[in-house]
Amino acid sequence: MKIELEQHEKTILYVVGGAGALLLIYWYLKSQGYWDQWFGSTVAPGPNPSPGPSAGVPTAQTLAPYEQAMQIMSGVASSPMMTVDQWAQLWQQGPPFQGSPMGFGVPGSITPSVMAGLTAGANNAPISAAQFVTLMLQQQQAGMSGYSKAAAGVSGYVQ
Repeated sequence: MKIELEQHEKTILYVVGGAGALLLIYWYLKSQGYWDQWFGSTVAPGPNPSPGPSAGVPTAQTLAPYEQAMQIMSGVASSPMMTVDQWAQLWQQGPPFQGSPMGFGVPGSITPSVMAGLTAGANNAPISAAQFVTLMLQQQQAGMSGYSKAAAGVSGYVQ
């Protein structure tokens, strides 16, 4: 039995197959961290953004979960000064809490591109938990804007 498709059926299959292939490519790029690195955040602002602090300037509400994460990490750290890799491991293995920062307590939440930015920001030197959390916040904000100062090699990035 031979099945022959009409031209419009072939066109539909091509379009559906192409869309599926594009979806698979998107999922791969997103899982590897390339999507955020190359295209920034996929979340667009609403039509009428509310007036508030300027973009990129963290507020007290934004910083509170990061402060709590820093205290948790400092409490379980083996030393007050550790490498970015050690802090990243504590970040991903920390106990998540209500309102915890994005990726805190989530294994595998630090993508290779974010890790590269953290390492560049620390200049391969031991840093404190506060410095790591500051770098993490900056990397997350840079990922949302699509630009990373640390990945671009800007010196003196650690505050």
